[in-house]
Amino acid sequence: MKRMIGSLLVVLALSALSAIPAWGGGWAVITLDALPASPQAGESLSVGFSVFQHGQTPLAGLDPTIVASHVESGERIQVQATDEGAVGHYAATLVLPSAGAWDWTIRAFGDVAQPMPRIIVEAAFAAPQGSSAPAPPLLLGAATAGLALAGILLAYRRRYGFAGAAVALAVIVGAAGIAFSRPGAPAAAEAAPVASRAGGDLFLAKGCVTCHVHQAIPESADLSVSVGPELTLYRNDSAFIARWLADPSAVRETKMPNLHLSPDEIAALVLFLNGPDDS
Repeated sequence: MKRMIGSLLVVLALSALSAIPAWGGGWAVITLDALPASPQAGESLSVGFSVFQHGQTPLAGLDPTIVASHVESGERIQVQATDEGAVGHYAATLVLPSAGAWDWTIRAFGDVAQPMPRIIVEAAFAAPQGSSAPAPPLLLGAATAGLALAGILLAYRRRYGFAGAAVALAVIVGAAGIAFSRPGAPAAAEAAPVASRAGGDLFLAKGCVTCHVHQAIPESADLSVSVGPELTLYRNDSAFIARWLADPSAVRETKMPNLHLSPDEIAALVLFLNGPDDS
């Protein structure tokens, strides 16, 4: 009887160890290369990330899975990432077919799916079926050029009243073309500074949630293995935090890895940690 009870306790203990990645020596940090831009529906979105066991050792030979779900409709897609570039780095291409908000996770090591910042997909412009007409911004641009040319010709013929009207119309149509082309333009999305985005997104994307709890990020309570201090109430000199995030080991001996953050990413994280009233 005692032998049976002892065997049962061993089985239960092993089951518990296998269910908790941190105890089994199997927790890892997923670090997204950069926050994704807002794509248009059906547009390809490249995603790159690195996987580090215990935040330190790059893990090669994995088969990471990305799962994305539309918040409202529940539409779901799944893609596999593949090795690309440095050891422990992976890449995948997402095509989110519908406009709206998408939540997504990466499962790369163990059973834990690490959530990533929500992606907002914009509606894609499509010309009427069977039509090969250029997009409205191109048409408006052509109209602007035509009106400006007409104004020049009318002025040359000394028909100044008509020339002025043509130039005024050219200005109006040109302004409309600029306004129309702005929403969803990929170049504008890429040019937007990372510091203007929420630092909380970076706290998720860079894997900070794996080691630290922060109450502003609900996912951290479930994901964190708490190898680092809780940061909910953490405040410090902004310059010190910036130096620390740029290269922790240069400040003092630590197990925290260098995430190779950009200056804009560091600025956003400093703002997130210290709050908007930091001076």
